[in-house]
Amino acid sequence: MAYFDKNTVVFKEGETEPRGLTEQDVTIASLKAGISDLQTQVDQLSILIASASEKAKTAVSEGHRSVAMTAVRSRKMYEKRLEQRGATLSQLEELYGKIEQATDQASMIRIMQASTEVLQNLNREVGGIEKAQEIAEQLHEEVSNVDELGSIIRSTEQEIAPVDEDTVDDELEEMLREEEAREERRKLDEEEMKLKSAPKVPDVSLSDTNETTPGHREEASLSEVQQAVP
Repeated sequence: MAYFDKNTVVFKEGETEPRGLTEQDVTIASLKAGISDLQTQVDQLSILIASASEKAKTAVSEGHRSVAMTAVRSRKMYEKRLEQRGATLSQLEELYGKIEQATDQASMIRIMQASTEVLQNLNREVGGIEKAQEIAEQLHEEVSNVDELGSIIRSTEQEIAPVDEDTVDDELEEMLREEEAREERRKLDEEEMKLKSAPKVPDVSLSDTNETTPGHREEASLSEVQQAVP
């Protein structure tokens, strides 16, 4: 937010409500302007000193004694002014640093004061130390009630007779035996179905066939040949 008059403009960060310029704002702005002006003068004097020194060296090298003396006098005058301006600038910068430090401290004090008021309001809402102790005791009592109920429930569960593991094992073994018997019956039924569905092969006797085996045909042919030969 910006505040200004005909001579001064001040920018303030973090403020939402307008309050106008204060004497403190004007003083700080004037101090900053003075520091800036002195810094400009110091820079200009430094340039003039360097220029005068260079002019004096040139005049000496060229044999112009009077010109060199004038340049040296000018440099001495600029150096004197620079010393004065530099001292004043240092004082103003130190003063401005103190003001900044005091401003930061004042801001910290305001923050601490506002924080204190917040804590006071919260403590009033709680009701003070006695109210806090009362709430803590009530909380402890309720937690104890929960623990006691848990103990009662656990003791009731322990009274229930546990499951006999031997009977569980026996029942499981019986179930496994029944399953194995059913599997065996299923396999037997499958084998029986395969036998019933297989095609029947007719019985054929060698004496009932009229066909002569190849060996017999060879023997018959050989006998015929022998009879035909004288």
